[in-house]
Amino acid sequence: MKWDIPGNSYSGVGLLSGNVFAVGWGTAKNVGVVLYVDSGGKLVGQWGQPGGTDLGSETLTRN
Repeated sequence: MKWDIPGNSYSGVGLLSGNVFAVGWGTAKNVGVVLYVDSGGKLVGQWGQPGGTDLGSETLTRN
């Protein structure tokens, strides 16, 4: 899996189990995990990073 965000690019590996898609990702300086759930044809995700206490959110779209 690859994320292209303006100014940054991240890659990781994912596993699909039922309607949950789990992805672990990393760079030389950061790592994290994202859990996506199918929500009406969209994959809605929550992510976190080590040492963090807040969760981020995003919607996955196919490029």
